Amino acid sequence: MGELELEMGIELFKYYGHAFWPDREDGIGEVTRLLIKGRRGYVKCSTDAFYRGLCKALSTTPALLRKYSYKILHQRRLAPVVLRINMLLIPFPCVFSTNPAHRYMYARFSSIKECNYYPASRMGKLIFEDGHTIDLQHSIKFLIRQQYQARVLLLHYTNPTGF
Repeated sequence: MGELELEMGIELFKYYGHAFWPDREDGIGEVTRLLIKGRRGYVKCSTDAFYRGLCKALSTTPALLRKYSYKILHQRRLAPVVLRINMLLIPFPCVFSTNPAHRYMYARFSSIKECNYYPASRMGKLIFEDGHTIDLQHSIKFLIRQQYQARVLLLHYTNPTGF
């Protein structure tokens, strides 16, 4: 897929995206990698700028999403956010980035097929419905907790009067 313009990347991610995360591209610098419909591409911006653009395209703000997640989960940091019913994003910290605007990977909850953990390498792995995988340096407990909180948030979003 290669390089995409920010607006095109946001539009494609809204309908077909699985995950986006920070990375560096030779000769360009910081980019946001996208996993869209089984293909990988990138946009020349930080993950924070991509996330804000995605929120704006869906007529909401990151502050409003954080407030809603905190109200339900009582968790300020790394709380999943629901942009719409089929777009619930789970944040995962990326330990290799030092830029504050370029620290988190976001994965769409509905795209995650399963997560595995490899004790020898201390790496977790997200497996998406199209077969692509992303390695994360987190424990299986953390990966399962993030998915559980996303499930709770989605249940509350679809049925706000109670479970």
